[in-house]
Amino acid sequence: EKFGEAEGIELILIMLKDGGKLVKPAALRLLDHATIGGGAATLGVCQRLVEAGGLKTIFTMFMKKDDARIIEHLVGIFSQMLRLLPGDSPERIRTLAKFVEKDYEKIERLMKIRRDVAAKMARVDAKIDEEKAGMNEDEREEMEDEWFSRRLDAGLFTLQTIDVILAWLVAEDDGARRKIKELLADRDETFDVIKATIQEQIDGIDIDTEEGKEMKEMLKTLVEFLQ
Repeated sequence: EKFGEAEGIELILIMLKDGGKLVKPAALRLLDHATIGGGAATLGVCQRLVEAGGLKTIFTMFMKKDDARIIEHLVGIFSQMLRLLPGDSPERIRTLAKFVEKDYEKIERLMKIRRDVAAKMARVDAKIDEEKAGMNEDEREEMEDEWFSRRLDAGLFTLQTIDVILAWLVAEDDGARRKIKELLADRDETFDVIKATIQEQIDGIDIDTEEGKEMKEMLKTLVEFLQ
């Protein structure tokens, strides 16, 4: 029986709840990878994750764990669920409800992680800008992969994924929109910081593939809600 059937999801959830220090990250990585992409298979994984009671498990991990790799996998799963679950489905409604329950504590957690990662990114970007200033065009081109690697290590993927999640929440829930706007204002920020991150993703998408085209259109639509 291939992964993705109800029993497979239940096994993963058991590993996440009861597994040891080595088992839990491996199980989470497997679940993250199973939600990547589109189509019926990945949609089925997201639906069965909710049906099997997995929301409590993954959101509990999200609230308690500080390991960067675990956070990266969790926000990846959240993002895919918001992307794939149909708008009027019980599974999507239950997922959105987890973000807004208990006075938006999950959103506050998202924003705290965002601030920490954005601070790391700012330091790395400042260093890269210093290096660029002393280089010609050819030298800069040679360094592009190295600079990108540094930005990934600083949490670029996590920051981008969190901002997509925040954009989905802004688009779908008025209360979440107000909360996110309020939390940004605490640091004299606006939705523009989220828009900038998503725009960087849009600019880097390969539109030669159907998946790339669909992703670009989705992100462009999300940006429209960040006004």
